[in-house]
Amino acid sequence: STKADVARVDTHVLELKRDMKEMETGLKRDMKEMETGLKRDMKEMEMRLKHDLTLRLGGMMAASVAVVAALVKLL
Repeated sequence: STKADVARVDTHVLELKRDMKEMETGLKRDMKEMETGLKRDMKEMEMRLKHDLTLRLGGMMAASVAVVAALVKLL
């Protein structure tokens, strides 16, 4: 009975080790996918910010040109 119990415990320990290894592999894969998604999202956000800043700068430059043109007409 004792040898059978030890054998069952050994089998159970091996199953637990296998399950832990599978969980570790899955966790690593999930973390890699999350990292890839975050990098993609950050790149998209960076592109949107660049676009918004470009539009703002263009608007400010157009307004500046209009102000200078108005001042030239007045003076």
